[in-house]
Amino acid sequence: MYQIEQWIRAINCKRKILILGNHDVLNAIDYVKIGFWSVHTHLELPRLGAICVHDTAAAIMNRKLLFICGHVHDQYRVCKNVLNVCLDAWNLFPISERKVLKIKQDLINNGTINDYKSTGDFIL
Repeated sequence: MYQIEQWIRAINCKRKILILGNHDVLNAIDYVKIGFWSVHTHLELPRLGAICVHDTAAAIMNRKLLFICGHVHDQYRVCKNVLNVCLDAWNLFPISERKVLKIKQDLINNGTINDYKSTGDFIL
């Protein structure tokens, strides 16, 4: 058993989704075996109108979309069109979908991002 398996199983979430990053060394199948529901390089979340990425560099591609990332650890929670959901930034608690939607609405209201509607064809 990998030590990471104990950590992953300790997180009280129904569906743990991993966006692969620079510290991830296992293959995707092994991550699923140790407790992740799914593993991706990036993931479009149509219900939230956002794109999950590990590294914030992708957010430069379109400053009017909301990008959700974790790469920056605790450097910030929100910066321009990037929402950092790394546990380090949120006192080691996962951020709720409700909180994501509230932050997104705040960013729409202040003109930082548009109300993105998924077309299902976003590709990095």
